[in-house]
Amino acid sequence: MESEWICLTDELRVDLEFYRQHAERVELELRSEKKCTAELDDALSRAVIGHSKMVEHYADLQEKYNDLVAKHDAMMEGIGG
Repeated sequence: MESEWICLTDELRVDLEFYRQHAERVELELRSEKKCTAELDDALSRAVIGHSKMVEHYADLQEKYNDLVAKHDAMMEGIGG
């Protein structure tokens, strides 16, 4: 009976070690995924900021273009009128 308990204890010890190592691997994987997620969030944030700056720049250029067209039209009307 005692030898059965010893065998059972040894099996439980082996199982416990296996699950401990598995938990450590899963924890490392989770940390890695969290790090990747943080890096992707940072990259996305930078991309959104960069895109918004380009849109603002485009809007400014469009305003300047519209002003030039209006001035050109006024000049052409003055020359023709």
